[in-house]
Amino acid sequence: MKIDIRKKGPVSLLHVVGRLTIPREVQLREAVDDLLDAGERLYVLDMTRCPYLDSAGLGETVAIAERIEERQGRVVLVLTGKTRSLFEMTRLTQVFECYKDEKEALASFIPTAGTLPGPDFRAQ
Repeated sequence: MKIDIRKKGPVSLLHVVGRLTIPREVQLREAVDDLLDAGERLYVLDMTRCPYLDSAGLGETVAIAERIEERQGRVVLVLTGKTRSLFEMTRLTQVFECYKDEKEALASFIPTAGTLPGPDFRAQ
């Protein structure tokens, strides 16, 4: 397994390439911990090139999300195929924000017009 990491604005993109299984899940944990220690808080975990994950990989994905949230961060997933089916089967799609591609996942980090102060907003 390999983890490709790149930045898009304030968002860290982590692409999991290969099988996420025991003992390889440690690589993902260490990559996220390093980013958290560097102050990164926004993440897209792209699993579209991860053809398989076992219970350790699934558990590590949940643990990573918990660590990110503990540090007031946010993680979203990009899932397709068998990996998406596994997350659906385990009902983890109800726990995670899941998207079909990177573009959609990145767009989830952009505030919508309804959440921004209007032109009459005055700082108190």
